[in-house]
Amino acid sequence: MRRVGNLWPQIIAFQNLIQAARQAQKGKRYRANVLQFNHHLETELFTIQSELATQTYTPGPYRTFEIFEGVVA
Repeated sequence: MRRVGNLWPQIIAFQNLIQAARQAQKGKRYRANVLQFNHHLETELFTIQSELATQTYTPGPYRTFEIFEGVVA
């Protein structure tokens, strides 16, 4: 297997972040938080890009939920 280096600049490129945002929004276009994010899209993405570049980005907390399997009558 071949190793590819120096991918970080491509990962944090603005075009890549736009594409990632669009992909993450699929099926959620009209949710309030997505609409708010899109209203300030450039600002939000520049903030994320800056935090990624300076390695200060911290993701939000995980959301946990239970899946109950079985017959529902």
